Formats: sequence, structure tokens, C-alpha cells
Amino acid sequence: MRKDDHRRFWFLFLFVSVSVCLFVLSRPAGPGTPSPDSAFGTAAPSYNPAERILAPGGAETSATQPGPIRIPAAPRYGRSQLQGAAAYVYDTVLAALAADPAAESVDLSPDREVTQADATCGFNVFLNDFPECFWLTGGFRSSINGSSHFLNMTFNRLFSAEELPAAQARFSAAAAQLLEGLSGSPYEVALTLHDRVAAHITYKSGTHDQTAYGAIAEGQAVCAGYVRAYQFLLSQAGIRGYYLSGTADNGTSPDVSHAWLMMWLDEDTCVFTDITWDDPGDSLFHRYFCLSLAEMSADHAFDAKYVRLPECSHDGWDYFSRGLGFTLTEHGQAIPVRYLTETGPDTYTAVFRTENTGLINSAIRPTLVLLGYKNALSCAYTTSNSHVSYEYHLTIRVVGGVKESEAPPESSAQAPETSAPPTDPAPTQPPETSAPPTDPAPTQPPETSAPPTAPAPTQDPPTQPPETSAPPTDPAPTQGLPAQPSETSAPEPTEMPVIPPSGTEANDPVQTSAPDPSVPAQDSPAGPDAVSLLMMTALIAAALIAVLIVLRVLLKRR
Repeated sequence: MRKDDHRRFWFLFLFVSVSVCLFVLSRPAGPGTPSPDSAFGTAAPSYNPAERILAPGGAETSATQPGPIRIPAAPRYGRSQLQGAAAYVYDTVLAALAADPAAESVDLSPDREVTQADATCGFNVFLNDFPECFWLTGGFRSSINGSSHFLNMTFNRLFSAEELPAAQARFSAAAAQLLEGLSGSPYEVALTLHDRVAAHITYKSGTHDQTAYGAIAEGQAVCAGYVRAYQFLLSQAGIRGYYLSGTADNGTSPDVSHAWLMMWLDEDTCVFTDITWDDPGDSLFHRYFCLSLAEMSADHAFDAKYVRLPECSHDGWDYFSRGLGFTLTEHGQAIPVRYLTETGPDTYTAVFRTENTGLINSAIRPTLVLLGYKNALSCAYTTSNSHVSYEYHLTIRVVGGVKESEAPPESSAQAPETSAPPTDPAPTQPPETSAPPTDPAPTQPPETSAPPTAPAPTQDPPTQPPETSAPPTDPAPTQGLPAQPSETSAPEPTEMPVIPPSGTEANDPVQTSAPDPSVPAQDSPAGPDAVSLLMMTALIAAALIAVLIVLRVLLKRR
């Protein structure tokens, strides 16, 4: 074999060996990164509110320097439900306001033979599609011809032409703050805005309480204002919505006037949200977030006077079905740890839903055991629930208990150096079980003596101005919340008796449902460690050497 052949083979051998080693070392340590999809769905690009909420203005227009409100010229869902003269009224109003948001009136062609019903229907559906036109009250004045056909419409306004620019600037600035930093999938964006709007608004009657302006710029509104504010903010994030009104059963009256929202998470997924009832007071709930038509129809009845509802049979989008809250269904069922939040020393809160309030008390002990409180202890808890729903916020405060992981080691278990065997087996018993706690008074903390309450107004004043010559258009809901706070139906704060050590009652299971979802699923076995990598490299090198030897032998025979 010639020297040149030797050089070629050794070069090839080194090149292949180094390539294989680099390939092995560059492999990830595990099976791969988890899927970016979450309970919310596929992530969407981050969103800059200045791109939608503010009028064009180049570099001078930004979220911190808001301009006038822009009315898009494209029609929305409500327009697809209209025909004839009502559709003509909708289109005429939209074209006028898109050209000049301060327009005070529109002319109607007598050839279209617009009746009072046509004008009322078209104008109301327009307002249900465009909550950003907050300065329009829903009323209008008209002149008619001899055939009782409308020739024009003069809008009733909350702000004059001189006041409107300042009102729009305040509205845009407040909205930009609520839209700041939005990102994620449509479901994530809708949930974030749901929580922001509920935290921002106080349920209170006022001059602008039926409008998005009252809710966003002034922070107070009734159900109509809640819905219009949420609808507008969603539209700025690219999520379509339509304002719905009708009646609802609030637990006290079966047919109070009310408003809620229909929205589309994508082109085909239509869901419903009642953001007003998710904000009954000091607590934030999600019982009425992203329900299907059947779920919302259980206590909401839509007034289909102007439009029809689409087929919205999309189940599984509500807060609890997406795994964001826990559902309590069995006696003695523990609340998984991932639904518990530690809010203070030995204090935890949980959000869950149940249709049987009797299950709440039976869940306390298994939950404490799951948290590691397996020794003798007592606790106090309070709950608050959203009205006419089954969602609960539970606060547990443990008194006198020590977590198993925090307990000091037992003396009998640490005595290998003792010259004589222990003669007193008593220390093997947990010291805290020798006698029950003698002072149960601290088990009821003062701050949990009663569930939080929040007074709620019962009447929303009508918004139709008295000067409207046409009959009132779609009346705004007159009641958004029940007369009594929702927390009054929850169980009173309860002091639990002393709990004996774990294992004394065989019929008290820790978890009777499916495996605890609070325990994270085990990942696939990790990738090769350093020793494994060295072994793999050695085996590959040995195989290459064997191949080289065989090749050399074959070449020598030549």
C-alpha cells in the first residue's frame, strides 16, 4: 500500500470520527421542547393598539398621543342580517360617520320609502355593531313626507361637535392603556381584556353609563356600558363582536333587562360572554366567559327583534373546560394544588365550580392533606360565589398545623449512636396528637368573618332623550345586576373541628377523582448524559477503526 493511500485513509477516518462526535454532542438533552400551544390555542403575533384605535397620523400618532376615533367604513355582523330599507339606513349612517364622525344628521332618499320601523331597526343594529360611536344615544329626530316616509335623521348626541374631540381623546387614551401589551391567541387576548375591563369598571349609574365612554374613560357603567367597552376593545384586537340585549334570570327575577356579548374567536367559533355578571363586586369570576349558545341560554334570553343568532354550538371554550379552573364533582374530592394559590402564611385560595355546595366542606380536609398538613390541626374557610352561577372562590386559613415537610425529625428515628436501645416508645407518636388544640378561637381569622359583599345598583336609567319624535329605539337594559350581592348565597364562614392524624379514617379519601392534575406529567426520559456520550463515541470510533482495518487488508491483497 502506498504512502498516499495511507494519508487518505487516516484523513477520512479523522474526518468521519469528528463529524460523528459533533453530531452526537449537538443533539438536545431531552426529547424536544414542549409544544407552544397552551390551553388557549395557537399563539398570535403581539398587538400594538396604536395600529387600530387611533386615527392615521404618522409618527405623531401613538398610544400616548391619541387622536380622534376612526369609524371603519366596512360593515360588521349586524349588516348581514338586514335587508331592504333597514339595510339602506345602516349603510347611509355608516357612510356619513366614516366620512365625518362629527356628522349630526343624514338625508334619506324618499325613493327608498324608509318607514319608522326601518329607521329604528337600521340605526339600532348599526349602534350594536359600532360601540365606538359612544356619542350617539340611540335616539333621533326625523322629518317625514306625506306618505309617512322618513326624509332624514338627526342624531341625539351626548357630546356636541365642540365637545367631541376632547371626549374622543380621553376615550382613546384610556382605551390605549387597557390595550397595552396584548399578545397571544384570540382566546388569551379575550381573557386578558375580560379581566382588565372587569377590574377597570365599577358598576354604577351615571350620565354615560350605557356607553363605552362611561365604562372606559370614566370607569363606571351598567351592563350596556360593560358590554360595549369589552366589544370595542376586542375589535381593536381583531376579535369581532356583536352587542346582544334581552332578558336574564338573575336569581331574583326571571326576566330582568340585560345585555351581553356575542364574539368570534375565529371565523367559525362563536361564543358568548356576560362580563357584567362576571364582576359582581370585589371578586372577579369567569363563569360567563366564552359560553356556548346552549350554556348562555340557560339563564339568558336574546331579543331577536332585529337580527338572528348564528349557529353557535361550540362547546369546550369556557374557563373551566379549558383547564383554567377546577370542577368539584365528588364527595371528599381534593382541590388539586395547581388550582391553589398561597396568599399568606398557611393561607390558600382556590377557584372552582360545583353545583353541589355540600361538597365544599368535604373537600377541605383532603385538600389540606394534599398540601402536606397531615398532623392535627384546625382551619377556617370562607367562600364567595358569583350570583346565579356555581363558581366559588375559596379561602382556607390553617391554624396550628405544620406541614409534613416542615416538621422536625422525630427523636426515635435519629438515635443510632445511643448506647442502649430506646426504652420509651412514646416519642414515635406525633407530639401534636397527644391532645387536641385547647384554644379554637384563633381558627376564625377576623378578615374572613364574612364573605366580601358589594352593593349593586338595581336600575339602569333609560337613555332615550325625551325630544325624540320617533318611538324609542332598542331600549337599553334596565337591570344589570341583582339587588342582593352574590356572596349572600354562599356558606357562612365555618370552623372545622380538629382533624386527627392522617390515616385514622380509612373512608376519607384524599382524592377520589382522576389522578391529580396538579402533579406535572413526567417528561420523556432525558437525553444521554456525559458518560453515555463518551461510550457512544468510543463505540463509533471502534467501529470506524474496524472498517479501516478491513479496508487496509483488502487493499494489501490487491
